[in-house]
Amino acid sequence: MRARPKILLCDNYEEAWDYYERYQECVLGVIADAEFPRRGKLDPEAASGFLGRYRSTHFDIPVASTVGFTNIGTVCPRDGARFLWKQSPVLLQELPTVHDRKPQLW
Repeated sequence: MRARPKILLCDNYEEAWDYYERYQECVLGVIADAEFPRRGKLDPEAASGFLGRYRSTHFDIPVASTVGFTNIGTVCPRDGARFLWKQSPVLLQELPTVHDRKPQLW
């Protein structure tokens, strides 16, 4: 069996939580969109809820929340996530630094 990291892409909160429950011991990090569907509707609190719930048991795993709008000052990093702007020209360079810094807005 190959032991390389895999990326699991989920379409909604429920699917993400199902993957978490199945693979929680193997997770290297979590990246969640700032808002995604929960219970069939787009929920602006879904990422915060998921990451907060995840952080309650896995506080040492890096987490990031991606945002697609420029006014990210309206989002509160209460879940301990670092915010990454989806349209950033240096997004790929910022991604590896998620675990290096404390949660912040930029």
